[in-house]
Amino acid sequence: MSPTEPVLEEQHEDRDSVTLVLSGGEILEIAAASLPPGLPPVGQQVPATVLAQLREAAARKQIARRLFQLLDRRLYATATLQAKLQAEGFSAAGIEAVLAEFAAAGLHSDRHFATAFCRDTLRRRPVGPRYLRDRLRRHGVSAAVVVEVLREIMPPARENELAIQAGRERWRKLANAAGPRAEATVYRFLLARGFSSAVARRASRVRPETGDAGTGEDTA
Repeated sequence: MSPTEPVLEEQHEDRDSVTLVLSGGEILEIAAASLPPGLPPVGQQVPATVLAQLREAAARKQIARRLFQLLDRRLYATATLQAKLQAEGFSAAGIEAVLAEFAAAGLHSDRHFATAFCRDTLRRRPVGPRYLRDRLRRHGVSAAVVVEVLREIMPPARENELAIQAGRERWRKLANAAGPRAEATVYRFLLARGFSSAVARRASRVRPETGDAGTGEDTA
């Protein structure tokens, strides 16, 4: 026997996982599907190449368990999950592999995160596509995914509806204000909420009392 290769002392199976006990006290829990070929029977030494595969599989199992814990509390973008897991000492390669498995199984993806983020934000308050795009990009979501999600979440008709809703809220806070100056205030507010200039201009003219346009004057 090689003194550098541990002996497989125990092997226990529990549903989809396998626990291996090696001489020296090392315990490896891995997914049953990740058992590498060439695993020796109990009582035999574990070859170095197989041991390396077992340790990698055990690390992925730990990463997956930690991911489930994180995602059980809230959704995160992939970049945030990678940063959190690397800060906890997991390898970048292992994290990437497990995140790919989660995406393939439909458990997590940036598209899933972005869709949920947009819907949750819009439930709280009406904002425009630029607002959502900027915040998703800050979370590390790719431009391609952002474009795809916003195309689904916010078609032009939806943006107009949300802008009118936000504009009416602002008009109510202005009380009895009227005229071009008040309309300009609403317009700037809608721009800050992430609506396009054209949409903000139209929506700023819609008063909460009647739904009719305001002064009709164009305010830049």
